Amino acid sequence: MKKTFFILVIIGLMLALPSCKRSDLDDPSWEGPAGFNIIVDGSANPAVLIINGAPNLCTIRVKVTNSSGTPLANYLLFFMQLNDLYQQVNWGQFENGEASISKVTNANGEATVAFYSPLVLYSHNMYIQALLQINGHAYNYNSNTGAFPAGIPMDYISIAMVNGAN
Repeated sequence: MKKTFFILVIIGLMLALPSCKRSDLDDPSWEGPAGFNIIVDGSANPAVLIINGAPNLCTIRVKVTNSSGTPLANYLLFFMQLNDLYQQVNWGQFENGEASISKVTNANGEATVAFYSPLVLYSHNMYIQALLQINGHAYNYNSNTGAFPAGIPMDYISIAMVNGAN
């Protein structure tokens, strides 16, 4: 009986003592690895274009920030047109008269580009892809899979198109 009581007291003391104490270690950062904390966020104004045989202006604005919201200046963005299946197309044109264009972000981390709508209605939806260029390379597009490598900061800006040629 004394032996059982003694064993229960020892077990109780062992359970009562904390087995693991946390020292002053900080929690891991929510930002993740260094290469994955850049955010590319874009918009189109207007986001609905009337296709009536004339080139209608759409302003594309993209902001590049880090995960803390700090604007990133002097980053190079590559803009191109995609159809609703995310395949590169040449429907409209950018301010340089081409199907794609590159722009550098300003001190506020923003890049603005003029896009002129297609003259005919190819589809009711298209995208402008804003892709951040990394180490001087815009992208490594795989034409076999139609995909970009994972981890490259980019945004797809949706533009709806309405047939206005009546």
